[in-house]
Amino acid sequence: MTMSDDGRETAGSLDGIRAEIVHLLERLTSAIEQEYVLKSGPVARSPEQRRAEIVKRLLLGEPVDPAELGELDYEVQASWHLGLVATGPEAEELIRTLKTHFGRRLLLVSLDGTVWAWLGGPEMPATTDVERLSIRRARGATFAIGEPGRGIDGLRLTHDQAQEALGVALHKPERFARYADGRVLAATVQNDTLKRSLRQKYMMPLRSQRDGGATLRRTLRTYIDLECNATSAAEVLKVGRRAVKSRVRAAERLIGCHLSECSAELDLALRLEELDRTAVTDNEPSTQ
Repeated sequence: MTMSDDGRETAGSLDGIRAEIVHLLERLTSAIEQEYVLKSGPVARSPEQRRAEIVKRLLLGEPVDPAELGELDYEVQASWHLGLVATGPEAEELIRTLKTHFGRRLLLVSLDGTVWAWLGGPEMPATTDVERLSIRRARGATFAIGEPGRGIDGLRLTHDQAQEALGVALHKPERFARYADGRVLAATVQNDTLKRSLRQKYMMPLRSQRDGGATLRRTLRTYIDLECNATSAAEVLKVGRRAVKSRVRAAERLIGCHLSECSAELDLALRLEELDRTAVTDNEPSTQ
């Protein structure tokens, strides 16, 4: 039994209609799903996620209306802020301890294992007190603080400062850094080109020594710290004054400049070298 040409055409038309209906249903289903996601998304977010989104927009300078600021439960406009950034399993606990100790408002968000926080209040916080407390309690956390700032601009700046200081804290044995103690070092740690340039200019020549430059680095570090006083450096190093002067001259020949012309850059290069060596030591496997 064969189908006529009219029958084949009718069957073909029905197949085409069915295919079109299926396509339209798929598009409709997709549109409904997208609309559901858009409408249900804000409701599904946790309060912590919502707070993190508002804080991110605030830091980026994007518009945040008063109702959203109210969700933070933290005075942004008129307060003094101290930015804190911490990582590690005890980071959040450490920052909450600081809040309790100082009796200030706390704004805290956790993003991918890093805690961003601000201690706020009507008066400027004493960062020296925060430093003492953080060093004593910062077990299991790497912790950095910015400088006090007021209002929204101050909130943003102290956070950026703490972020840069964290790069230094990650290399220090005490796992703590304060931006005010090393602004240039904190900025340099974030600048790969500058770091490499300082190492090439000042550290590479010293490594040509038999001990890899350890004696010259130690002498230069002490000499610069003591305002280039050879007598004071000799007392600390337990060597003669002539030995200090001889080592300084040897370093100047290797580097290709007098300390009077490059002491600031050399000091920075030495500090970077110390951070690098601390990081290598900390990453070495324990022999116990």
